[in-house]
Amino acid sequence: DELLRCPFFRPPELGLWRFAKRWCLVGGGALAIASASAPVAEGEAVVDALGKAVATSSKEEIDHMISEALLWDLLPPKEQLVGSQDPTPTPETGPSAEPMTAEAAEEPTPLVLTPSPCSIPGISFERVERREDCELRQFEDPAALHVQCRQGTTTLLCRNSARELEVVGAARQLLASSIAMMPGGRYRFDFRVNSGTSSDTAHLLEVGLMTNPSAGVCFTASGHGASRPLVQGEQPGRGEPFFRFVTVLDMLVEGVRLSIEVDLDEASVKISNVPELSPTDDTMPRGASLQSWLNARNKALFMSVRNPGELDCPLFKEHVEHLNDLIDKGTLNGDLAATFLADAGAKWVLDTDTVPDVPEAYHFYIT
Repeated sequence: DELLRCPFFRPPELGLWRFAKRWCLVGGGALAIASASAPVAEGEAVVDALGKAVATSSKEEIDHMISEALLWDLLPPKEQLVGSQDPTPTPETGPSAEPMTAEAAEEPTPLVLTPSPCSIPGISFERVERREDCELRQFEDPAALHVQCRQGTTTLLCRNSARELEVVGAARQLLASSIAMMPGGRYRFDFRVNSGTSSDTAHLLEVGLMTNPSAGVCFTASGHGASRPLVQGEQPGRGEPFFRFVTVLDMLVEGVRLSIEVDLDEASVKISNVPELSPTDDTMPRGASLQSWLNARNKALFMSVRNPGELDCPLFKEHVEHLNDLIDKGTLNGDLAATFLADAGAKWVLDTDTVPDVPEAYHFYIT
């Protein structure tokens, strides 16, 4: 009973337990319980479907029998949980027995536990203000965003009541989590859209990763995604500060929870419905690679403090390519070649993976 009440069991299992208990008390289950257990003290009885009083077990015994039966139906076979080995020593396995050979025993398979991803709660999401240079800033209506935390939970309920009379999507709002996600970790974000998936602006829903929420956000009338002006080191289409999960709209179902799990160590993202829906032949990809975007962000962060001439000077790029050709031919080697290959400007021109001294933090966002 206590295990069935814990959050690890879905509501259907708990409903099944309640149904079985109800059937036992007022239905034909009373007869089955009575025949399978000893009667309780005098005066305790239940009435079956025909109105006949029947002796039965106590309430605690009924609860225990129902819970035990349901648990073994829902859990794996009992032998897999408790094992089938007898701990009592025998002549074959006791301390005085001969050592077991490799043919007679197999090495136990080590149990590898995968750490659970860090869950990003809804209450960590905050509104991100639009930048002064946003072309749709005049249509921003902060009062139209209604945010409420569900009592006793970390769930955040959000609703945008703005009316767009001139530009579709002009009144969008962007919420970003205040929890910074660092490279090497696994993070999970769950959300649900309760209404509006059939509206004219449903395609503007956007979920992804962003950097530095305090830098603000921009929306354009021609574009469909969050953006902001690029800074030194960022490249259009590669190292932009926003990474959108494009498969979200393909898997979104109104009223069904969507789970997004990001692995910054493996540079991947997994998107799935909870509960999982039946896949079809045309199911969209379940994951998307983050590797190229993370590499571009590392380069952008690496070059943000470098001399701007290294990014735009054609002569500098030509010299880097020339020295790289000399290394390929074997003319340039030794410490001089190692110094050249370790230079940040040369890595930028040669498009070599770079790792900044201080890793960049990422944040979930949703519009």
